[in-house]
Amino acid sequence: MNIRIITLAALTLALGTGPLLAKSTGETPPKFYETSRIYLNHHPTIKEGVAQRAVEFAIGLPPMKVTNDIWVYPTGFAPREDRARSDGCRELVIVFVNDRVSKIYFINEDARKIVQARAKAGHDSNETILATVSPQQKGGYLTSK
Repeated sequence: MNIRIITLAALTLALGTGPLLAKSTGETPPKFYETSRIYLNHHPTIKEGVAQRAVEFAIGLPPMKVTNDIWVYPTGFAPREDRARSDGCRELVIVFVNDRVSKIYFINEDARKIVQARAKAGHDSNETILATVSPQQKGGYLTSK
């Protein structure tokens, strides 16, 4: 009888906390993955050094400009790297310096929110808006400061 009660209690506890544990471990922190180029029709169309006007011509104006030098395309692009896709990094960010592509990132939605918050807070440089920590092989984490 005691074994049944203990088993029932353990099963109830496991079933009751399962969704809580899944929810807490399923969340991904804000992440970004840097890429060297964007392919359109299997050709590298956008890469470092390309003029801002050429980007506009190739993929159009972004639906969201965080600043004049940080453009965000929330849909329509997919990273080639499996890890970036599994981390939900489906938003394209293009950073310009002197009207030329400087960096290209795939970021997830939480990272975009941080980038937007930093820009609204008045950070004046691309480096502080896109500040990173814990870089990994080809990606890393964006953190709010």
